[in-house]
Amino acid sequence: MPETDDIVILSDEDIKKLKVDGLKKELRCRGLSHAGKKAELVERLKKAMVDKVPLLNIHQTSVAPNGFPEKAKWRLLEASEEVEEPECVDPTLVAPSEARYRKNYIDLNDKNDENETRTILVKKRNYERKFEREKFDAVALQLIPPNNTNNTKKQSTMKPKKGKKAYDKLPIEKLTPNLKFTAKHKLDENSHPAHWLQAFIPEHMKKRDSRSVCISKWCQYTNMKAQLDFAGDEKVGGLSYKFEEFKPREIEQHLSLYIAQGLNPSPQLKMKTKSQISQPLQGNDFINSCIGHNFERRHKQFKRYFAVQHPYLPIPDTRTHPNWKIDPFLEHLNKVSIQAVHLPEKISCDEQTVGFTGKDSKKARIKYKKVGDGYQADSLCVNGYTYSFYFRHQPAPKKYLDQGYSPLHAQVRFMIDQLKSKNHSLFMDNLYMSALFARRVLECEKKVKIHGVTRLNGKGIPLCIQQYEVNDEKKFR
Repeated sequence: MPETDDIVILSDEDIKKLKVDGLKKELRCRGLSHAGKKAELVERLKKAMVDKVPLLNIHQTSVAPNGFPEKAKWRLLEASEEVEEPECVDPTLVAPSEARYRKNYIDLNDKNDENETRTILVKKRNYERKFEREKFDAVALQLIPPNNTNNTKKQSTMKPKKGKKAYDKLPIEKLTPNLKFTAKHKLDENSHPAHWLQAFIPEHMKKRDSRSVCISKWCQYTNMKAQLDFAGDEKVGGLSYKFEEFKPREIEQHLSLYIAQGLNPSPQLKMKTKSQISQPLQGNDFINSCIGHNFERRHKQFKRYFAVQHPYLPIPDTRTHPNWKIDPFLEHLNKVSIQAVHLPEKISCDEQTVGFTGKDSKKARIKYKKVGDGYQADSLCVNGYTYSFYFRHQPAPKKYLDQGYSPLHAQVRFMIDQLKSKNHSLFMDNLYMSALFARRVLECEKKVKIHGVTRLNGKGIPLCIQQYEVNDEKKFR
């Protein structure tokens, strides 16, 4: 078996003895693709032996992926000194390990060296090279803390009157309500949750309000839809029992029932409308007093005729408007959730799922999560608050697809453009992260700095910083 420092030749017999994991390891050591079935891996490795493909040096300069400047390359920074590993309070946490192939390609044929390579820990180091990044310096009108002596009445934007609180423009350090929004809807920290809900979904539209989303509008659309179906007229095809027009208050009660079901699920929705005497576990006396009388008949009418969209409008192609029936509500919710708060520097992007157990082509099958199936959406969030969202089954924005973004990154870029401030730090998991996307969002108008774990394949990450997961955790203990 002839070999040099950079080239290790394996015979056909050696390759035949390798299992799938071994084949993939050998291909990774040579910078080749390790995707495919075993037969494809064997043929790819045999061809590499014929071509005498050398082993990769992880410290060498590597070419950056497509989308970067033509001469751009990755270069590993030189560390100035090593730092001792800090003591870990939680014994269940394990420090990251070096990639298995990093040691193996140095002494590839030493079979006894496998355990040693798995237990090499990544050492922490200091670097002299520093990178200057623009700081997040957004401010917003906030309540002046009582112990804040740096703000005086002269500095205050809103001077306190007798018995009033003082406000000033302060740095945004956490999720902060927009005081203009709260003042418009007469909200404060002591407001009832129902009043906050009414700020997002008002019962009536105020004068000179351009919003078309409110309970009274939905009530109007629901009654119009019932009239088109000849509700209550069994001869024509409507429901067999008597129909009375809905009132805004009644629409609000039925919607609130679904909110209560989401917060505290019951096996059947109608159980919540029972009194606690007849249904001790799932019954609710308050809901029973509001909506319990004749619930089943009325709620069946509500589910059949409730409408958010104008029923007279023609229905467009579902491929371009998959959420047509609720599009006005989704657009309104996205707009109001952005207006209601000011975001801090650190935010996150992740997927959210609206649980759904029925049949629908837009529903996503999720076998690897306990949350179950439903409608998936990408969202920008912070501290449990959803700032912006974009459903997966919606067509990605054409503006960003034309610029070379993938559909997933096009949707995320659309949400990033909804940010009010620049220089946010955005955390993503390995589904979203890639080297090219990180560069693009840093150079966009909002100058967002993204970070997070990254997958190994197709993400443009240089070999010198890749770490492969070791499945056998017992080797670390």
